[in-house]
Amino acid sequence: MKHLLRLVTCALLCAWLSPFAHGVRVYDASVCSVDELSQTVNRVEENPDCTVIVRTNGMKPDFRFFHPRYAVQGPEDTYVVCFADEVQARESMHELNRTNGVLYAEPNGIVCAQADEKSSAPHSWGVDYMQLRALSEQLSQTQCDPVTVAVVDSGIAAQHPLFAGRIADGASFLYEPYDEDEYGHGTAVAGVVADCTEGLPVDFLIVKVLDSYGNGSLLNAANGIRMAAERGADIINISFVSK
Repeated sequence: MKHLLRLVTCALLCAWLSPFAHGVRVYDASVCSVDELSQTVNRVEENPDCTVIVRTNGMKPDFRFFHPRYAVQGPEDTYVVCFADEVQARESMHELNRTNGVLYAEPNGIVCAQADEKSSAPHSWGVDYMQLRALSEQLSQTQCDPVTVAVVDSGIAAQHPLFAGRIADGASFLYEPYDEDEYGHGTAVAGVVADCTEGLPVDFLIVKVLDSYGNGSLLNAANGIRMAAERGADIINISFVSK
């Protein structure tokens, strides 16, 4: 009887610990800021569709029952949970939304730059059309407060003469420098702002969330916006859509 009891106890213990044998790791929220959260997810997950974003009312869910690859806890009771494939992620998301203490569980998803690659318009047609240079000249005659514009996009080619002395700071949520822009979209957006604020105290906070193909994740986009606000941006420009 004692032997049988030991076997049952061992079996129950193995069943309880088995999810950890499948690679589940849970990270402490106290050491996971918005940039650390994104960098941790980037290191182990290339497909955002396999991850689910979970917000709770303060409780800590036991994700082992859903057999994820890992779960990362971020700020404000937010978790990012990664699964083996998209099907498992969708099924677990529905179950998580029925779990006590979970406010919502939603797919991570993909965002992409919003641009018309077929456009043949001149570089600064918008600036000219809206007569923004005249406004800039008028404003330069007055005492203007400094303004920081955060461009949450694919980075900015900071070496361009338009941005000389106007880059305040930057951060990248990808494995690419924030002051480089292989896709070009972030540089184009920032270029319009720089072109129509010449001579004014306007500088740029670069927040890189889109890769060299103009794609990124909802997680990184949200964290990029949060970081821009935390660093005191007066204006946050986002020019991407979700797929």
